[in-house]
Amino acid sequence: MATWLVLHKKHSGYGDVLGETYEYPLGIANSKQIKVGDHIVFCLTKYPIKDDKRILGYGRIKNLEPRKPLADDSYKRQRIAAHLENYRKFTPALSFNDIGGDPRSNGTNSINRIQFDFQLYSSTRIETPIDDDYTNKQYYARTVRKGQPKLRELLLKEYDYRCTISGHGPTNVLEACHIIPHNVSGNNQLDNALLLRSDLHCLFDDSLLKINPNTYTIEIDQSIIKTPYGKLHGKSLRKRLDGSYPKVKFLKSRYKN
Repeated sequence: MATWLVLHKKHSGYGDVLGETYEYPLGIANSKQIKVGDHIVFCLTKYPIKDDKRILGYGRIKNLEPRKPLADDSYKRQRIAAHLENYRKFTPALSFNDIGGDPRSNGTNSINRIQFDFQLYSSTRIETPIDDDYTNKQYYARTVRKGQPKLRELLLKEYDYRCTISGHGPTNVLEACHIIPHNVSGNNQLDNALLLRSDLHCLFDDSLLKINPNTYTIEIDQSIIKTPYGKLHGKSLRKRLDGSYPKVKFLKSRYKN
């Protein structure tokens, strides 16, 4: 398992999503050495703040997805999207001095292998559950779920502060749920989202709860149909206050999986 320092830049033209996806073209240095299970460390390309605190966090590669060349790439290089899991943010951000110096051989290298002991920062700088305490885990999970504050606030208003499926709250258990995962679609818009109670969000993510795109009705997997969740089977998806639903193309794509 290797650890790679990669340069992150907003509006780079690639499909980078900080903490979720890093895209790179095949053919650049080290591009063919990256493997599933490796770690990627995100580093801003510029010096945005004092003391060079621009190393932001790291995550583990869960899969590598081939993508087509960019339209403006004269070399027509195939791209790879490295999708991450278990992203952990350095708080505060780190500098090259914190990891023993700049590991790059020159200032333009976008992918560099580094040696770095993450545990040195795990207790004070990395936002992650630090033990098996149930309360800590629940707090962390809820914090991650609510990591899209603007989208969640919009959904709360559009669904009148009630779950899209159950019609209930309370507000503090309602979460913004992407229909097509953000790290796949890159879409963080209202038409690709639902407002779901936290437990229903988990069932939706695990495909134990599906939404029929033709009828806008709920389908509960047979493995849990005899549980209290079975009462939701056949229930209609609630509309937004303006009478609309999410885009059917997203519902159809998710329903097939």
